[in-house]
Amino acid sequence: MTYRFSENETYRFSENEQFNYEILLALGSVWRQGADVGEVLAAASATADGDAETWLSTWATLARTVRAQAGKCAADGRAVSARDAFLRAAGYFGTALVAVDGCADPEARSG
Repeated sequence: MTYRFSENETYRFSENEQFNYEILLALGSVWRQGADVGEVLAAASATADGDAETWLSTWATLARTVRAQAGKCAADGRAVSARDAFLRAAGYFGTALVAVDGCADPEARSG
């Protein structure tokens, strides 16, 4: 499959400017093991509607999943894999927080 864009077209992951930027930022951190392309694209696909609740839930769930993987790697003595997964999880938690102020009850999310 080939995607063709004229010089005035740009691919957007989200109609929401901030969310689109955050997805691009996450993809930009892949080269330093700060994110995984597949994980980011899956989360971006699930949050394309620009809804803050969906954004927060999706990215926080991804972060928790990756954090659990990191803990397993650490328990198995795989220090480099654990380090990389903990770094990704931290980045995903940060990405999730971008939307907290757009949620119905942001104060309830602070715990």
